[in-house]
Amino acid sequence: MSEDQFVSLFTEAIGADPSAFTLDTPLRQLDIWDSVAYLAVMTMVDEHMNVVLPPDFLVGATTAREILARARQG
Repeated sequence: MSEDQFVSLFTEAIGADPSAFTLDTPLRQLDIWDSVAYLAVMTMVDEHMNVVLPPDFLVGATTAREILARARQG
């Protein structure tokens, strides 16, 4: 999955504005980065990349780039 595709799916999953979001946007800056967003991202990664991310990883993730890198590792 390309970085652009990931950003598009990630922002759609959490309800963020894709034009104001990059892979390096600090997730803690987002008011919408909460437990519902974690579940939405977990589901999106599972459905589109066939990877199950541990919930504790998402809680500690600082950027979407970090999440994409972990998902690519499988």
